[in-house]
Order: sequence, then structure tokens, then C-alpha cells
Amino acid sequence: MRRFLFILLLIGSINNSRAATIYWDNSDGDGQWNTATNWFGDVVPGAGDDVILDNTYFASSYVVTLPAGTVTVSVNSLTIIPAAAFGITLSLPSGNTGDPGFTATGTGDDIVLNDQAACFDSSGAISGTGVELTMTNVFIINNGGRYIHNTERGHTTKLVERLSSVAGTENGSFEFDVPGGGSYLVSASGRIYGNLVFTASASGTITYLSTGTNPLTINGNFYVGS
Repeated sequence: MRRFLFILLLIGSINNSRAATIYWDNSDGDGQWNTATNWFGDVVPGAGDDVILDNTYFASSYVVTLPAGTVTVSVNSLTIIPAAAFGITLSLPSGNTGDPGFTATGTGDDIVLNDQAACFDSSGAISGTGVELTMTNVFIINNGGRYIHNTERGHTTKLVERLSSVAGTENGSFEFDVPGGGSYLVSASGRIYGNLVFTASASGTITYLSTGTNPLTINGNFYVGS
């Protein structure tokens, strides 16, 4: 009596859309976000990816510049973790007119700036925001980290409202260096900052204003530049 073994092979679809963790390696050396060879694996991060700017593959300070034009760069999360003695900066240039120019769309700590990390928002958009998070995200500026608001675009709903005040952020700096002169309305009523910094190096002279009746809390230091 012959016996036959029947094997049913089920071939399912493979989901290749899972988020990847992508590291900067600076292989091209031009500092441009959209240059694939600057990323480990030679793939530019896309929507849903977790981006790590650190010194795992490049042991030096560096600046990463986002693309110009009416472009929105979207990722799941961004974490900047410089090694000791190095500084790492992400820059949204004034030539970027996207609304937003850069966004993190995850559901956790989705923009994290650690010690010696900086994020320059110099958006040239005529409305909206330059750097933003979705309403479920958290923006963490850890001690020694800096966010520099170097644009006339907004900063309230999708940035300051998401700013974390957990322990270890008391000396993370939120800096206003708005260009254009004139005046700029700052979100202060009911807000909590680590270090709050006002400067005018981008404009020479500017008046920072605020309205509202709720307390402004500064957990670190309050700096007013020239």
C-alpha cells in the first residue's frame, strides 16, 4: 500500500512596508538629507521611518540640511544623539517653502534632541509651519539640546503644545531668533519651557510679544540677547 504525503504550501504576502531605523553615515559628505549615499544602506528615509542622527558611522560633528523647494519631509520619528565632544544639527533651510517642511508622524517621543543636538527651523513658507509634530507626538529637548525658531512661521499648535517638561529637559533650550524685524507673537500663556531664549541675530531688531492670562513656566533659565 502506497502512502502519499500531501503538503499544502501557503504562500502569503510579505509586508515590506514596515518602518526601518535609518542612520546617517555621511558617505557622500555633502550634508544633504536627500543624498542617498549619506545614509547607511544608501536609502533616503521615508514616511514611517525612524531616523537616528548620531556618531555610530561618522565620528565627527556635522550638519544635515533638509531639501529646498515646496517639499515636505515626513518621518515616523527623529532622534539626534551626538557623542561626547561632537555636535549634530538638522537644518530646515529658508529655501524650503513646504507647509510643513519637516514632520514627525509617530505616536511616541517623535522628535528628541539630546545634549549638543540642534534643530534650526528657518522655513521660508508663506504660511503654516516649518517643523511640526502630529497631535499625538511628544517633542523632547533634553538638557543641552536646542531648537532654534529662525522663521516667521508658527510654533504653537504642533510644536510648543507637544513640548515635554519631564525631568532632564530643564536645560533644553527653545530659542526664538526670528528674522524680518518688526514683531513676533510668542506662545507663552500656559506654556512650560526648559530654557527660553530670545535673540535678534537674524533680524538685528525685533519685538517679541505675548498675550494671555495663564502662567508662563520656565523650568530652566530665561535669556534675552542683544
